[in-house]
Amino acid sequence: MIKEKIAVIPLSFGVRDNWKDDKVNRELARLTDKLARQYKLPIIAEDIVALHLKKKPILTTRGNLPGNRPYTDTYSALLQAKKAKITNLVIVAHPEHIGRVFLTAKKMGFNVVGSYSILEMYDSQSLQIWTRNKLFFKIENTLASIRYYFQGKI
Repeated sequence: MIKEKIAVIPLSFGVRDNWKDDKVNRELARLTDKLARQYKLPIIAEDIVALHLKKKPILTTRGNLPGNRPYTDTYSALLQAKKAKITNLVIVAHPEHIGRVFLTAKKMGFNVVGSYSILEMYDSQSLQIWTRNKLFFKIENTLASIRYYFQGKI
């Protein structure tokens, strides 16, 4: 069990074969490092974001690197924090994604004590087609929100 009851959790956005060229998740990691350092908080991160972090996460969820399965969606990433007995979250996410992350976290019983977003960025080379541009993500996020609603996740 993790002693800290609060953590910063960045939610990944897209994935590339060559993770070093992944500007969106690198930016999520940069903001996460800044918040963790400024407020002296631990980090729980998805593997694709953790690759870019300067501060080592206390927990890394697997799934979004190419070839890894199962795929880590918003709910399953937050579930890892829940299993680690974290109760308070500072969320870092893409601006188009943060609303669903917030609603999912609240539904799961987290106290969201802060939420931060990067500039709106998309990656035309992402392996996840829905993160390549704004239109694709709006469609995916709308469908995911409907799915989450009917599954009781938001």
